Amino acid sequence: MSTPSCPAQVSKVYARNSSLNRAVNNVKKALPKSPRKKKMVIRKLLDEYGEVESTNVKKRHLLSLEAETIEAVKSFYTCDDISRIAPGKRDVVTMRNADGSKKCKSDICI
Repeated sequence: MSTPSCPAQVSKVYARNSSLNRAVNNVKKALPKSPRKKKMVIRKLLDEYGEVESTNVKKRHLLSLEAETIEAVKSFYTCDDISRIAPGKRDVVTMRNADGSKKCKSDICI
């Protein structure tokens, strides 16, 4: 049983997110402890009440960025105006790939 992902759905039925979470937790406590029995109960409830209608909200992966954004960040941090090599620090980082190792310059941002 999943909670609605859109806050607009919560406001129609429950006044607050915490109210919905409390109701979900109460239902979870009432389910059997056995995973096999829990699955059967949830299947029966889905058959009886039907599946929850999903909204057509476009989901975006927050961890993935556009290629031009990644390149802009890389060029910003490799610019000599904001980064320098400090004495006594390792200035080369060895990154291992499947096809061998590659050395990259390591800058310190100031």
